[in-house]
Amino acid sequence: MSGKLYDLVVTTGSYLDSSGQSKNRYQNMGALMENKDGGKYILINKTFNPAGVPSVPEKDSIAVSLYKPREETKPAAKPVAPTEEYEEF
Repeated sequence: MSGKLYDLVVTTGSYLDSSGQSKNRYQNMGALMENKDGGKYILINKTFNPAGVPSVPEKDSIAVSLYKPREETKPAAKPVAPTEEYEEF
C-alpha cells in the first residue's frame, strides 16, 4: 500500500471547555508516507514551526504523535430541484 500511513500531530496547548474540563489543542504538522517500493518518508507542512509547541524546559525535543488518517467524508451532493418545463406557444 502506498500513500499516507499516519498523520503527524503535536499538542499545541490546552483550554477549558464549557463544563470547565481541560482539553488539549492539537495541530496536524504533516504525514508519514509510504512510496511504491515500501520506503517510508515524512512530509512536514512548510508553515509548521516547532518553536511554537510547548515543551518541558529541560528537554530540547517535542513529542510528535502518529494517528491513522481519518476516513475522508465527502459532503452529500445537494439535491437538484426538478426544472420546470415550459411549453412553447
